[in-house]
Amino acid sequence: TYTANFTTQYFLTLNAGTGGTLLSAGGWCNSGVATQIAVAANAGFTFTSWTGSGAGAYTGANNPATVTMNGPVTETATFTPILPPIISRSPSLLNNAVTQGQNAGTQTIQIWNSGSTTLSYSIQTNVPWLSVSPLASTSAGGTNTHSVTYSTTGLITGTYNATITITCTNASNSPQSIPVSLTVSPPASNPTPPTITTACPLPNGAVGLSYNTILAVSGGTTPYSWSLSSGNLPPGLNLNSSAEIGR
Repeated sequence: TYTANFTTQYFLTLNAGTGGTLLSAGGWCNSGVATQIAVAANAGFTFTSWTGSGAGAYTGANNPATVTMNGPVTETATFTPILPPIISRSPSLLNNAVTQGQNAGTQTIQIWNSGSTTLSYSIQTNVPWLSVSPLASTSAGGTNTHSVTYSTTGLITGTYNATITITCTNASNSPQSIPVSLTVSPPASNPTPPTITTACPLPNGAVGLSYNTILAVSGGTTPYSWSLSSGNLPPGLNLNSSAEIGR
């Protein structure tokens, strides 16, 4: 006598979307059995999630995951492309000005990654009077600030152009550049030295009468500051800040 025993089975359908490969095989599974499903992301992609339908199906981001075969189950794995890093920078250009014989003021630039993964970049300048610090850094999305310094004391009057270049080997938009424009102005001309134009000697005074005279000057730069460079005034007379000699 032979007795045949039967077990209910349900079909498991597995699908891998673009960018992935199935590591588990679908097919007929016994009812109520917990079955593991798994996929692998292809190069340039990352696993996102499973979307399941049917009794006992799984929907979520676990990989591997488990389904319970309480009925026919369909599972589809989705994948997301891994985007390369993207160089972003601000400002898009730099303008600076300086008087001949001086160093132009320090400026700053900001660099960050507006793509995926990590941006590992380096910075170069193409003229000796321009430098950036630091010259390399990384960004996973945060903004880095770099100082731009100028060594311009030896430059003559004129307009100068330079370029700051940012390079990352795996960035989708490498290299990126920031043009720099520098204007060197001539130094201010020295004013004519002040000259006292009041006739010398000064008017005579008289015993018993008040004395008052004001010194005159030309040239130089106002306001003037007055003081005795040597000698002394007669007793009772003073020189005030308005160039007045009196008592």
